[in-house]
Amino acid sequence: MPVPCCSRALCQNLRDAPAIQTKTGGHFPQEAFEILTLDGALHAPTPEEHESGDHDFQAKGAPILDGIYQDLAPVVRRRLAQHHPDFAHWIAEHAYGRVLARPGLAPAPQELLVIVCLLHSNLDRQLASHTRGAIHLGAAPEQVLAVFELIKPHLDPDDVSRLEDVVRKFIATR
Repeated sequence: MPVPCCSRALCQNLRDAPAIQTKTGGHFPQEAFEILTLDGALHAPTPEEHESGDHDFQAKGAPILDGIYQDLAPVVRRRLAQHHPDFAHWIAEHAYGRVLARPGLAPAPQELLVIVCLLHSNLDRQLASHTRGAIHLGAAPEQVLAVFELIKPHLDPDDVSRLEDVVRKFIATR
């Protein structure tokens, strides 16, 4: 699925997205509480965002979270808050508002990138959610399977069958 590159900012976004999503999607909750202790560094808007006033990341991320989880979105928000209110806030603001709602790439391709990262992370529950989320946000099941087939040679052979089962199960449950 080629993505047209029409600006330097878009190219930077596309180049950075997998690294950001690997960090974000691949290490929750292992590193999340450590990151939350960074004295609010992740909550501070960048100088550009501050100047534009465009830094309400929870509002930017809410439609993405709602699109991914649909009817289950309130349940997901409650479960995140049960871990810790700051954790729920950070997930909503950073993972959904700063990462998945970034300009330059539509939500469905963003979810396909998340799937790539999660295939390498042994986080089956998150892989299931984001596989279903990619479908909910407009990716075709064939696109999700194509991503899996592209990444398959790079996966641990002992994990391939299990991961394929997760992907196939959750592209079937729309």
